Amino acid sequence: MTRRAWAAVGVLGVLVVVMIVVAVRVLPSHHHSSSASTPSQPSTQDSQAAPPPPASDSPSADQSSGSDTGSGNGGDGTVLSGDDITAAHRVMVSYLQSLGSYSSSDRQPSWRKAALAFTDGSSPIKSFTHLPTGKAWATCQQTHCTSQSTARVLHDTATTNVAGSGGGPQVVSYVDLTTRLTAKGTQPSTQHTQFTITATQVGDAWKVSGCTFAGVGDTGANGDGP
Repeated sequence: MTRRAWAAVGVLGVLVVVMIVVAVRVLPSHHHSSSASTPSQPSTQDSQAAPPPPASDSPSADQSSGSDTGSGNGGDGTVLSGDDITAAHRVMVSYLQSLGSYSSSDRQPSWRKAALAFTDGSSPIKSFTHLPTGKAWATCQQTHCTSQSTARVLHDTATTNVAGSGGGPQVVSYVDLTTRLTAKGTQPSTQHTQFTITATQVGDAWKVSGCTFAGVGDTGANGDGP
């Protein structure tokens, strides 16, 4: 072979070696680069983030703690309605005003019958319902006295919609009775007397079932009368 031919073969050999070296360096680098870049892209599973847990319809602890706040509003049947309490107060006031209103011309049977119409007719309330007696009534007749009363409920001490033994729902209230007394030969006087009074639902009506003296105001109580 000529020198020129040998030179061409040598150049070709060098080119082959260079290509092999380049291929060895470039191909692993590209493979490594592809492998290294793979984790940087989220997989199909990673790209689908787990959805947040669904909102629960059950009350939270705070909500649960307040879930019974309405139980005292009549849902359990232990609290009386406003209409019931108003009706109980009305009969209390009517009874006490009857009890504290009289004149020297009144007679026990008719006066007592009118007052007892507001009651349940039980023995204790019958015993409590009467005109003044003894010296007080004698003085009233001599002086032609009159007594006019107005009552007002100060506050309730107990209310229940649960029937007790032998009775229905009850309201117990503290009631003030203002009484104006007039008599011949004396100056008119006003006194305040407080009572604890119980009204019980009897059928569809409210009736006074109990009454006791609870306190005396301006002029003191007359132990013989209301």
